[in-house]
Amino acid sequence: MANNDIRTTLLNSKSNFKSKNVEVEGVEVEVRQPSMKRRRDMQKSATDDNGEFDSTKFLVYAVIYFTFYPGTNDLVFSPDDFDKLMEQPAGGWVDQIGEQASELINSEQGKGESES
Repeated sequence: MANNDIRTTLLNSKSNFKSKNVEVEGVEVEVRQPSMKRRRDMQKSATDDNGEFDSTKFLVYAVIYFTFYPGTNDLVFSPDDFDKLMEQPAGGWVDQIGEQASELINSEQGKGESES
């Protein structure tokens, strides 16, 4: 296969974003794998002007941008919910969703998650 054919094949391949349905507080949400662009944007949002990365901010942004109403492209949360999410108890449902999001951020193909 010629170099250009490899490039074309890869760039035109179907994007399969993995997802997991998670039950929290008696409701089901879908946690979906991010694009590379979304992951980069979140990393920037969680990094201050001195270059310090805040993992809690990153986790909350993951909850905001990776949590969907199941089977839709509609996000459950918006950036306006950031402060409310930050006020939730550590170890609670925000962390539960965040753990699933963290698994999907660097997920490898073939680990059993459903494909969206």
